[in-house]
Amino acid sequence: MNSSAERLYTAAGETIESFGMLKGADSVLCALSGGSDSVCLLDLMVRICSERGIKLYAAHVNHLIRGDEAFYDARFCSELCESRGILLFSGVFDVPAAAKAAKQPLELAAREIRYRYFESLCRLWGIDRIAVAHNAYDNAETLIFNLCRGASLRGAGGIPPVRGNIIRPLIGCEKSLILDYCAEKSLAYVTDSTNAETIYTRNFIRSEIIPALKRVDPAAVAAISRFSAYARRDDEYLESLAAALPADAQVSELAALADPILTRWLRRRCLEAGAGELESRHIEAAAGFIKSGVGAVDIGGISLPGRIRLDIKRGRAVFSEDIRQKPEISYNIPLREGENPLPQAGASLFISIYYEKYTERIPNIYNNRLKAYLDSDKIKGQLFAAPRRPGEYVRCLGMTKSLSKLMSAADMPPERRASAPVIRDEEGIVCVPELHINGRPLCRDGLFLEKPKNGCLLIAEYISNESPDIT
Repeated sequence: MNSSAERLYTAAGETIESFGMLKGADSVLCALSGGSDSVCLLDLMVRICSERGIKLYAAHVNHLIRGDEAFYDARFCSELCESRGILLFSGVFDVPAAAKAAKQPLELAAREIRYRYFESLCRLWGIDRIAVAHNAYDNAETLIFNLCRGASLRGAGGIPPVRGNIIRPLIGCEKSLILDYCAEKSLAYVTDSTNAETIYTRNFIRSEIIPALKRVDPAAVAAISRFSAYARRDDEYLESLAAALPADAQVSELAALADPILTRWLRRRCLEAGAGELESRHIEAAAGFIKSGVGAVDIGGISLPGRIRLDIKRGRAVFSEDIRQKPEISYNIPLREGENPLPQAGASLFISIYYEKYTERIPNIYNNRLKAYLDSDKIKGQLFAAPRRPGEYVRCLGMTKSLSKLMSAADMPPERRASAPVIRDEEGIVCVPELHINGRPLCRDGLFLEKPKNGCLLIAEYISNESPDIT
């Protein structure tokens, strides 16, 4: 009988070949958390890349979620790659602060930051593929999660083996085989203590739901993997039918389509028009409009998110920009010391730690635009700049006040209220440089310093003469 290591090597190799994962690739970046899955993947990719003459890199991300444990994981990954002669890129990101600033779930913020980091490394170093260690267990977990949220056929497809330059060689391998592989090859790995915390939905599915399903059928994970593969296959077929339809199709032709084809055609057209991924209710509304317009030549249509409008003109479905919708200005930029351009706000922020004998390092452009000196000891975590939020309040001058009302009272132009940068930390609003109350910039109580002191934070703003970039 083949060893666990050989069985996994064979299974992963078949997956790589079936989906053309390494076709034309000269280099691969292996995502390395230090856990059993990623350590197994790295060991596997060392062999596969060596056989194919492919350059292998690795990348680790410390999300600053698990304190000292996360730094231990980073050291483990560094030592592992050093022992294998693999160049390791290590990134450190304050994910809790980013998640709070963006009002995102922690897991979502971590995933977005992680993949942005991987993509940036690929661009900088010319790396062709990103290999991640998702396995059949992860796929089952994702499919169950998607179904619980009312997913479509695409959501039932689970985790795709390939998405763009991201490949998943272990997607067909069960967790038990990965653990056997690590044990057989004496591969050390770390364990993420948060994996046992069932307060996270995915952890609950992993530790409670899937084991229950395996009591129904021990082969449940393999069965779910087959089902997700069938769902992906059928979804791809339906997508191909929708893609074959012309962009300027007649309404009568569209209305005669089966709903699965019509909704996919509409989703594709909305994406092409710049509306982004729309919710099902918007797609269903557009489908209803199409069906109601059979026989009509011209009908004023419906507005969709993303400033898109759907009309019927000369019997055809036409997507165009909805000029009646005001563009939404949205940005959320982590601030660092030095120059921080904010093109969406038509401004730049300058951040510096103030030291009296080094004041010459402040650019001349800011000499007449110094906005605030803040007590850096009272700022919590990472600073971010973003527009105001609906219903946002700030504690200033001993009172809690509506930011919107403060902007209005200060006669700030309406178009500027929507784009002006609001600086926040983990506790909320820190400062609004453009908004002055009683002759000084609005700051959270306890932060503003009448006179600078060594070690305090200097925040200055320069307003561009150009209009904000809202694209």
